[in-house]
Amino acid sequence: MLRRLPIWLASAACAAALFACAGPATSTDTRPANDIARPAVDLGGLGLEVRGWVVDNRDQRLARRLASFEAGDALSAEADAAWQACGVRVVQVPTEQLSPLAVSLVSGPESRVWLGQTPQWTEAYATAESESRRGVRMPEGDLVLAPGAIRLLVRAWFERSVVDAQERRNLRVDLVPQNRERTFNSLTLEPIDPTRPLDVGLVIDRLASVWRSDGSTALLLVPADPGEDWGAIAAQVGPPEYEPGVFGPPMRTAPTLGQALLGTPRDGFDIVLVLIPRTQQ
Repeated sequence: MLRRLPIWLASAACAAALFACAGPATSTDTRPANDIARPAVDLGGLGLEVRGWVVDNRDQRLARRLASFEAGDALSAEADAAWQACGVRVVQVPTEQLSPLAVSLVSGPESRVWLGQTPQWTEAYATAESESRRGVRMPEGDLVLAPGAIRLLVRAWFERSVVDAQERRNLRVDLVPQNRERTFNSLTLEPIDPTRPLDVGLVIDRLASVWRSDGSTALLLVPADPGEDWGAIAAQVGPPEYEPGVFGPPMRTAPTLGQALLGTPRDGFDIVLVLIPRTQQ
């Protein structure tokens, strides 16, 4: 079983391509993003794979392509609403539709991280580390985060159940965002315990969620403004409509948690996280 604590950085220089830190369970290669059938690590076994898609969303293609998948609950009605209020849409997509979806969305190389079965909280994705405090927009107001990196923690394992006298096996994935605080002094008498990742920063526990899949569906985490109406955008005919410009500098507001986690330095380019359950050898 391979486990990995990867950190991905978004780059604006080359169509906002992702770069992952080196390691046996991480790959950033030139294989097409629609190569969904092949796992990130050959002979990796069963478990969870996480991919990062860079998407040029200046034409609102995320809303246009994903609106049809919003009909059902991805996690639960309550959890979906909580993530949306923080600027992240969680969307469940049939795995057989991931390849055509990638063709229409992805704008550059993708990162692929193999986590397998990891019962301990494991870092699946992280932003670049910030050296200063920063604010993010939450439903109740701005939240100031300590210097560090916003990341997604996951843990995954198989659960077995019996339905209609037949045994079923689902991959259970727990997920929660956290601000991993920066360590200014590595020469400390009490070094950070790597087995206790929840202790190294603020956990956004309102978004702690559980997702289960038998392998037929994947989970997408997509940055989107809480009030964005994907259905209305998808129903528009022709190019997207833009509001007339306003004289003077634009009003600066804090990004949503979703923008801070899944945005890139290049305006209009976003990252979509794709959680793929590998349930068959």
